Amino acid sequence: MVPNPKYVAPTAAPPPQPGSRLFASLEWTLPPPPSTQQRTISATLPPATNTTEPEFSHGSPPDASPPPPIVRMTIWPDGTSRQDSRLIRKIFDHSMARRLQQMLEDVREHSNHLTIWLCLYIKKLLYVHWEIDEGFKRRRLTNRANRTSARSSKYTGDFHED
Repeated sequence: MVPNPKYVAPTAAPPPQPGSRLFASLEWTLPPPPSTQQRTISATLPPATNTTEPEFSHGSPPDASPPPPIVRMTIWPDGTSRQDSRLIRKIFDHSMARRLQQMLEDVREHSNHLTIWLCLYIKKLLYVHWEIDEGFKRRRLTNRANRTSARSSKYTGDFHED
């Protein structure tokens, strides 16, 4: 390392002698009485800084700080990130579940149903999910079996022992 010729040591005290107590000056001492303490020196701002208060057209100073800027967010349902998927699920889960439930009930009753409200990409993902996901298949088959079998209904009071 090359020494800096412009370096000025922080203190002018000579280095400690070998064998002397290095931390002797760090021992705790009582502070001086308030009359002998130095006064606080306040620094002034550089002249380039604007220190004047902003002027308001209505003549009164603001009571509180201004609100944070409005954050506008666009959600693209293309599944690019996990966080976006979680956010979409939080926002649309309840209302979409009701619409989907109504659509499936309409399909079951063979009535005319429209799925235009579903984005084409989301609609395709739902169909893929329904065909591939094993847990969903198992629940669907269990629900179908429970609907058709009067013996497996645990809420209607029909309890049959074999």
